[in-house]
Amino acid sequence: AFYPDGLAEVLCADWGRDVPGRYLRLPATDNTLGGCVTGLAPRGEGAIRPRSVGVLVDDGKVLTVGDGRAWALPGGAVEPDELVPEAAARELYEETGLVVEPQRLLFVNDNFFADPLWAPEGLHDLGFYWLCRVTGGEFDPGPRVERCGAVEVRIKPRWLPLDELLRLPLYPEWLASELERGAREGWPAGARHIVSGGALAR
Repeated sequence: AFYPDGLAEVLCADWGRDVPGRYLRLPATDNTLGGCVTGLAPRGEGAIRPRSVGVLVDDGKVLTVGDGRAWALPGGAVEPDELVPEAAARELYEETGLVVEPQRLLFVNDNFFADPLWAPEGLHDLGFYWLCRVTGGEFDPGPRVERCGAVEVRIKPRWLPLDELLRLPLYPEWLASELERGAREGWPAGARHIVSGGALAR
């Protein structure tokens, strides 16, 4: 189940429609999901980082970004007072040049991990994965410099064949199988909750 009850379904059902009050904004002082939705994450051990990701599939390929050694989907942190689906559209434009419309929420990922460079105390990465469609813009294949904490990474967008994802270094590790299955069997009727990393992964 996705906490709080019904939030994923509300986002799925009403994104793209004018339904006043249906996008839930929890108090920014709340250090659980409220901090995640508004982008105001607590610091230190157990910090939660809200992240919104765009899933763009076309002609048997999925759009990714990476440094040539590892790949992920376009996405990034949710900014203060920014809606989660809006963040996915913004990040995808910044990283690829494409203007997109998030259509439905596919996955919610609670990812627990530590990184010696920028999250040594551990991090709870809360990812929202949105199926998107292109509405404008122009694909820009040029490299970009992204900052991950104190580390700068040079990345560029790349279309990867869906039938090759299981053999490629695509992260998070659960993503390749879910994308391949979704393209083959159809996307899940509701948002799928996935927990990965650390002792809580299942």
